[in-house]
Amino acid sequence: MPDSYGPWSTLYDRFRMWSRDAVLETVMDAGGRPVSHDATLCKVRNTVERAINKFKEWRGPATRYDKTPGSYAAGLHLRGSILW
Repeated sequence: MPDSYGPWSTLYDRFRMWSRDAVLETVMDAGGRPVSHDATLCKVRNTVERAINKFKEWRGPATRYDKTPGSYAAGLHLRGSILW
């Protein structure tokens, strides 16, 4: 086994878990990767994921200093307008 795959015990534990949960059979039945790839959908998804991560970086919503729903929503709107 190449060293880049990690220690043998980790690989063996992962294989046992996947065998128990029938992950390998599911992947083999599905043929691995999806047949079609929509580049536009991936681009939009990436944009949304990056925006969510920028929201999560902001300390206010991350720690929920705003206890009431109204002030929490106002904080999210403020952060959204700053990012925009």
